[in-house]
Amino acid sequence: MSAADPASAPAAPEVVLRIRDLHRKLGGKAVLKGVNLEVVRGETLVIIGGSGCGKSVLLKHIMGILKPDRGSIQVEGRELVNLPVRGLNEVRKRFAMVFQGGALFDSLTVAENVGFSLAEHSSMPWHKILARVLECLAQVKLGETDADRARIAAQMPADLSGGMRKRVAIARALAAKPEFVLYDEPTTGLDPPTADAINDLILMMGNEDDRRTSLVVTHDMASAEKVGDRIAFLFNGRILSEFPAPRIGEYLRRTEAEAASFSVDERRLWAFVKGHADRVLEADSQDTRVLRRLLHAPAAEEAEA
Repeated sequence: MSAADPASAPAAPEVVLRIRDLHRKLGGKAVLKGVNLEVVRGETLVIIGGSGCGKSVLLKHIMGILKPDRGSIQVEGRELVNLPVRGLNEVRKRFAMVFQGGALFDSLTVAENVGFSLAEHSSMPWHKILARVLECLAQVKLGETDADRARIAAQMPADLSGGMRKRVAIARALAAKPEFVLYDEPTTGLDPPTADAINDLILMMGNEDDRRTSLVVTHDMASAEKVGDRIAFLFNGRILSEFPAPRIGEYLRRTEAEAASFSVDERRLWAFVKGHADRVLEADSQDTRVLRRLLHAPAAEEAEA
């Protein structure tokens, strides 16, 4: 078979999630203003952007928790917008979400939290659910022995540290073996070593099942670079830029002098990664002129001459 034979070419990545022209207002304010995004099977896509830009809102639309004002969300070609409740619930079973702060049920034990989805949506007897719970706790490295994990399973969320609650939340998300896992700020509020351990877990979960597709919302650039295959930058209600995760490191190494020659959109991305996102707004705004002075941009110096 020749190298030019189409049969010898690698298969094109399979797009499993496709979002088109997604709009949503909340409290009279436009939050999503035409989001377009494609996610391929098996990848980890990290969504970055400033506080309040709509990252968590986007995840809730994908889960069907919120309904867009207009636009399309398709999972493997099946339209979710306006899908009847029964059909939407079928699709939701393929998804799991790790909410900000974990969002564990305070009145339930760790075992009841992790096994909640199985107890609610399957006919599996409790002893088998408990076996799956202990398996998931082992996956997220909670407890070194079966006895340790049984003890943790009997505890209440209030008895756990912040890092342990995050691990339990991930275990709960994995219990039903979802095809899609959405992580909303998984490392927020954690010390750096614990945050890095959570990043390792996210990586491990993806490696264990190369068909599992993950979306991670984060402000943590170290986390984005480590766990992501691809980065999407959400700005002003739209996806402004998409690029491979290793470019995060490239942007962090860019100097102010180098950034002065960037396009306006690339400066926005550079400034966000470097921690200056609040100073980058529209091209001719006062804040952007301040940024240009900060970067010693020649255009700014000429304007002041």
